[in-house]
Amino acid sequence: MNKIKVAIIGGGINSTIGNAHYFSMRLDGGFDIVSGFFSRNSKINVKSAKYLKINSSRVYNNFKELILTEKSNVDFFLVLTPTSSHFEILKFLINQKVNIICEKPIVSDLYEAKIIKKLLRNYSKKFITIFNYTGYPAVREIKEIIKRKKIGRIISFNFKMPQETFVKNNIQSIQKWRLIDKTLPTITQDLTVHLINLIFFIFKTKPKKVISYYSQNFNHLKVKDDCKSILVFSNFSGTIWVSKSALGEKNGLSLEIYGERGSVVWRQSDNENLVISYKTGETKIINRSCKTYEMSKPRYQRYRPGHPSGFIEAFSNYYTDIKIFFMTNKSRYLSNFNDGYQAIEILNYLSLSNKKQKWIEIEKKT
Repeated sequence: MNKIKVAIIGGGINSTIGNAHYFSMRLDGGFDIVSGFFSRNSKINVKSAKYLKINSSRVYNNFKELILTEKSNVDFFLVLTPTSSHFEILKFLINQKVNIICEKPIVSDLYEAKIIKKLLRNYSKKFITIFNYTGYPAVREIKEIIKRKKIGRIISFNFKMPQETFVKNNIQSIQKWRLIDKTLPTITQDLTVHLINLIFFIFKTKPKKVISYYSQNFNHLKVKDDCKSILVFSNFSGTIWVSKSALGEKNGLSLEIYGERGSVVWRQSDNENLVISYKTGETKIINRSCKTYEMSKPRYQRYRPGHPSGFIEAFSNYYTDIKIFFMTNKSRYLSNFNDGYQAIEILNYLSLSNKKQKWIEIEKKT
């Protein structure tokens, strides 16, 4: 198949997320980065293009010039700028009727999300939101386990993503936009949004009510750094916890799901293995070397089991799904605009709960 041609907005070489996308797109050879506007800093913009071996004639000084010139030459525009700039960029992209890939979260708050949702009515092009953790084979296996009711009726879950960023890192090394809270605390847009997306991805349902507590442990930072929430669904409930003040945690993403007949636990620090426990007392560990619903498929075997399939590989799995979707219009795993919208919507309810310090009922229709 021909490679999918991508133009990038943001994600310069000084950006950690930029490199993650570069490596992921190229790992399985399905994508070709052909043009871009990588940074408002002209030196970084040029250096990024040279690093990616992009012809200087296809490097632009602003996103509008890039989009207008390249819209007939590329298959997708990839938005990797800080969240606060997504709104204006997405409005322009939608107006130009092009295919879009956008890093999570789609926009900064529910007000902006509603406007974008309205603009997308009758939109015939593709809109994909990046939620890379759903690319892990083990996470996809969990989705199948829950779908097939292998641990019975779900009773509860605990999803966590603690980090030590604000405790250990020098404040100068933290990107400035991460140190500003607006309508929604930045930590919820950065971390909580992933856990909400994983809830939708695995359980395919929306909570009925939520309650949250956000704390600010560093007065000199003036942003929320620890957020705990309870979500109640029709037949089960669960907790989510994100933190940037959990000393000793690098990125402690973990998923714990408890059912009537068993439980399943996955931790990113041991991402190859799923631990499944049954009411009989039996516990087993499954990974890519076992016969499974999803994990053992050839597409995940870039190297033999026992050699971990990690973060970049998970990212690349997501990009492979994008290519499949582009070629066939079919996808089992991709997140679209509606997934991103629902995540923003739930973030809004959680923030409102924290502000009012009470349970918030989720509207059936929004």
